Amino acid sequence: ELGDICIEDGIKDCGTKEDYIDVLHIHCKNGEKNRKELQEFYDNKDWKNYTIVVHALKSSMKTIGARKLSELAKHLEAAGKLSEVDYIINNHDEMMQEYNRVLDILYKCFDYIPVESNETDVSDLNEISREELSEIVSKMEEAMYQWDGDKMAELLVGLDNCRLGNNSMKEVIDTINTKIGMSDYMSACETLKHWIDKH
Repeated sequence: ELGDICIEDGIKDCGTKEDYIDVLHIHCKNGEKNRKELQEFYDNKDWKNYTIVVHALKSSMKTIGARKLSELAKHLEAAGKLSEVDYIINNHDEMMQEYNRVLDILYKCFDYIPVESNETDVSDLNEISREELSEIVSKMEEAMYQWDGDKMAELLVGLDNCRLGNNSMKEVIDTINTKIGMSDYMSACETLKHWIDKH
């Protein structure tokens, strides 16, 4: 149950129910980072980058069936392209409130706790062992053979806040989630295995 997000539109745009769930997971994981970035461009009056990010938001929210947010972003993108700063200033808050509302719906649906995306010192990250990571790889491969991208994404939740030795996992987890979102499950598993071997 996703409130007023149109699940039928989302599944149609993403291809299958599993792909749709994968995409929703990616929005959960990247939501805080994207929201913060958007607000920073607004605060800094960086209208060029603001317009680029709003364009991406318009497209991605249309893909998951969040029609109202997509529409608000669409108008702000148009204003950004025409340098209509007054329109942006008058309508940005409404869009951000709607973005917050949509993310809250997603977080509740997946029992996801957003992690603040501040640049963190590696020592602040949770340490994970090779044994734990090997177990996650095994479970991911099982899920891959069942073509269960939802399960694969679930296994990765929280790993972007972990480190192996002094190596943050954030970047590799973002890459793997993108691959899962594109149903490239085998490559997602291989990417994690190579990363572990390398470190």
